[in-house]
Amino acid sequence: MPSDGGLRGPDYTATITRVAWPQSVGSVSDVFNPPAYVAGTGHRLVDFTLSVTQPPADSGHLNGSTEVIADLTVGNKEISISLDMIDGQIADGMHGSAEATGTDSFVASVPASEHSVALDLAEGGFTQQFNLWTLKRTPPSPVVLYRAPTSSTVPGTASMPFHLSFTNPADGFSSTDNAQVSNAALTYFAPGQSLQTPKSTNQAYLVLGLQSSYPDIPYGQPNSGHFFSSFNPMAGSELTFTPSGGSAVDGLATTAAFSSTNAASDDDGLFDAIYFFTVPATTTGGTLTVNTGQEVGDEYTGFTGTGNSTIINLTASANVTLSFPAVPSPPPAQKKPSWVGAPLPVTGLAASSTQNAGGGSSSGGGFPIWLAILILVVVAAAVIFVQRLRRRRRQTPVEAAIDSLLVAPPLTSPDDDKDAAHKAVSPPEDLGPPSLEQIPRVSIMGTIEISGMRQRNDRRIVDELLVYLVLHDNHHRSAEQIQGGIWPVTGSHANVARKTFHNYLSELRRFVGPEHLPDASVAGGYLVHGVHSDWVTFQRLTREADTVGGESARALRTEALALVRGRPFEGVSTDSYEWVDEEHLRTTITIAVAKCARRLGDDLLEAGDFVGAESAASSGLRGAPDDFGLWDLGARAIDARGDRTALGRWLTDAAQHLDPADMERIRAGLTHHDPSET
Repeated sequence: MPSDGGLRGPDYTATITRVAWPQSVGSVSDVFNPPAYVAGTGHRLVDFTLSVTQPPADSGHLNGSTEVIADLTVGNKEISISLDMIDGQIADGMHGSAEATGTDSFVASVPASEHSVALDLAEGGFTQQFNLWTLKRTPPSPVVLYRAPTSSTVPGTASMPFHLSFTNPADGFSSTDNAQVSNAALTYFAPGQSLQTPKSTNQAYLVLGLQSSYPDIPYGQPNSGHFFSSFNPMAGSELTFTPSGGSAVDGLATTAAFSSTNAASDDDGLFDAIYFFTVPATTTGGTLTVNTGQEVGDEYTGFTGTGNSTIINLTASANVTLSFPAVPSPPPAQKKPSWVGAPLPVTGLAASSTQNAGGGSSSGGGFPIWLAILILVVVAAAVIFVQRLRRRRRQTPVEAAIDSLLVAPPLTSPDDDKDAAHKAVSPPEDLGPPSLEQIPRVSIMGTIEISGMRQRNDRRIVDELLVYLVLHDNHHRSAEQIQGGIWPVTGSHANVARKTFHNYLSELRRFVGPEHLPDASVAGGYLVHGVHSDWVTFQRLTREADTVGGESARALRTEALALVRGRPFEGVSTDSYEWVDEEHLRTTITIAVAKCARRLGDDLLEAGDFVGAESAASSGLRGAPDDFGLWDLGARAIDARGDRTALGRWLTDAAQHLDPADMERIRAGLTHHDPSET
């Protein structure tokens, strides 16, 4: 049992409750019921149990952006793990407001000398990793994710409501509004859908919801129905937060995550945004300050507004105290697991005992049945060993390790988790390393390009099936599941006959080759493997970049951006690939590209490589041409090197994609003047 087996994502909590490194799973002393999993020669098993808890908001959407994806990393190879049983338990267990948990166990065979074996859990592009050998999380491990007992966020409380005073300088009328902090939380993820995270794992975002309303003055009283409202949302920079014992930080604001569904009827609009601040991850309290300044709103008389916005002065600041739970004590130090530093185990069936369950040797007349069965098992093992040995002679050590991952029927665990079914982690059979020209590839970060296939294909539906399966390669799927996934809403193809759809899948197998798409009757469903994808490679490179720093991270992000040829799924017709927008995949990729380019560009800008920063922005804009941050980054990089001609061209191009307000924001941040304004 790991002392701390927790993994956290944007909205899920997972725990690895048990890890073992045995030679077999199941009884080795009962020859009539041989083990379901046995490590081959030179290998041992890794056997672990995983529990995942997700919030009720994810119910019914576990195949979308909220689905938790699992991989087993052995050396530098990643193998997808099916969480179907866990997802099913979560979906079945969600009732009302209750969270639900799913649990499953897994077993895989790895080289006995391989210690780099880890479980990866990812959601929405964010990945956490747990080393199954050391029983520790692999850095980076953001501090704030593990502060709350059962959540990725840390909820806070505000001291009291507060009041703000306003004056209209045009006519001198003054009024107040009533305001409060409706919710406060520390989190590692900025509000919105960009999955923005702080630059350091020791930082967190303080995310605030604020509400304000005009005063309720009874009818007939002085100034009844006379107040300020219809405010533009206050800018984040007008709010500051000072952590206890720290320095004040300005806020940021976004309307992307704001919802006015539950707003009161007297909401004056002043705080109709979500505000967030970058703070230390160990923050336990501090002071929120709403600063004085000019706001834009409307003056109402007799509950009737003028319909025209005007400048309204916020004449007095207000302070609110926020509190958060104490930082928990660190978990107990992980004791060294028994297998660390121990001699390599005796491997294979030779380690099995021929003793009976009672511990004594069997005896009796004639030729015992148990011995005949044992001989058959040994002979079968020898045949398998010879076959694998022949194949491994043309494999690299890592490929041989992955080839040894076992396929076996479910088994009831002999350990404490007796209700958890073990699943073997099962990668495809390796047929030898192909040349680069032979490697099948699907590229979607730009126009869709498919290469390296076994034969020519002229059917668009076969291409789309391949792209869908390559981007959904986490577990086997039935034909019905694929059909429902590729056409998730009613459309022209939603009612394709079952036989016709199976014909499409057969055509796809001929197109890609049966080694990449085995027959479903043999494999238990359809699963494409061994087909490379630019999007999968992009995610791997950016994940690696997030775990390292300096020049290595910059090189990885540069390599990732080189895969971006244009907008994701560029040129796809409106009557196809409907699943892409249904799953928000186009948006997810666009955000990931912009985030990678901004991270790279900011690092290069800070290092003084202005040309490199501009290049990073340009690379990102190929896939995210409407991203304000990238246009701003490029402008600052060109401005820093003082090339006025290039800056003018850049801003002209930017104006084709951004609105005038965004252009003004970019110009305001430049050291030199925009040449077009001279």
